[in-house]
Amino acid sequence: MIITEKDIFTFVFFRNNLSKIKCDYIIENTNTFKEKIIFLKEMMNEISSKLNPQVWNKIKTKINNIAEPKIFILQKKNFIPTNSEKKLVLAAASKPTAEINYSPITFSDEDSNYIVKVFSNNESNKIYVFPNESVVNKYFELKIFPGEDTFTFSDFSSPLIINPVQQIDSIELKIV
Repeated sequence: MIITEKDIFTFVFFRNNLSKIKCDYIIENTNTFKEKIIFLKEMMNEISSKLNPQVWNKIKTKINNIAEPKIFILQKKNFIPTNSEKKLVLAAASKPTAEINYSPITFSDEDSNYIVKVFSNNESNKIYVFPNESVVNKYFELKIFPGEDTFTFSDFSSPLIINPVQQIDSIELKIV
């Protein structure tokens, strides 16, 4: 029988939620799971004991500092292209295709922590978010102004696509 760490956790904290078969198996093979059970039982005892008010206040302060989301206001940036000539270059095997005109707009916060590129055409907005430094295991909210529509995502690996196209004057990026 396969017993996972979650099963052992459930055995110690919520035994009634664990199937009788798994519960009996853990009891019969206590030596195999002894260290994990002892650790979790000690944890349960610590949780149920009263905390010193000073320690409790320190913990609350740290939790409040961690949980506070960071908000970045991104405004349009005007970039002047270095090469103003527009040339059409076709490869030898290229076939004429319907042209989809994307107009790019760049947004950035005051300190350039985040750069957002918005590519718009007649049908949709494609929004790419580029962080200045690596961001791992975060939850993101992107609020678009003036419409105040909010979009959520958990990574920057693919663009956010908004249909139908929206006017975007500024962006609020919230990192939780």
